[in-house]
Amino acid sequence: MHRSAPARKEGEGWENALRLLSMMAQRTVELDTTTFSAAIGACDDAGVWEQVFHLFSAVEASDIDMDMTVFRAILGASPEWVEWERSLQLFSWMAESHVELNTAVYNQAIACFRKGGIWEKGLYLFNVIAQSQLELSAITYNAAISACEYGGEWRSALHLFSAMAESNVQVDPIAFATAVRACQQGGRSDK
Repeated sequence: MHRSAPARKEGEGWENALRLLSMMAQRTVELDTTTFSAAIGACDDAGVWEQVFHLFSAVEASDIDMDMTVFRAILGASPEWVEWERSLQLFSWMAESHVELNTAVYNQAIACFRKGGIWEKGLYLFNVIAQSQLELSAITYNAAISACEYGGEWRSALHLFSAMAESNVQVDPIAFATAVRACQQGGRSDK
């Protein structure tokens, strides 16, 4: 494939995205959640987490109506460098702002609680989803089972694994392996 532009230096894309966003604002082009989400995505791709939250703060300070586009862009950030505390702050802000939360957002929050060693809150969110109109997915079960594993709660991990097997959600290798690891850590590999 022929490229008409010279190869860019790694990391230059997010800086160009932010410059373009600034130029749009200066020229009174109406900025919206799609525009900010694209810039957030560029910062995410470059691993520039501070800029992601700077952009989120800019959206929050503007009169742009927040929607799931911005939240998905932020919560979908690469897990290798996401600061779980900030993701949880964002999740709390979303809940307080009465933004309609979906299963994917809850899944991400459960994973953040696991990362932060707060497995109980992850299980609490799992129960919130289970009692709501939202559908539990394999990802939801896996995130909750993993939270139990990290918390050393093999009984809870087994309970969730059993509930998954009894539901209409197909048990996948991730759920099986995570439940086994939870049992091994709890000295219950015979189960």
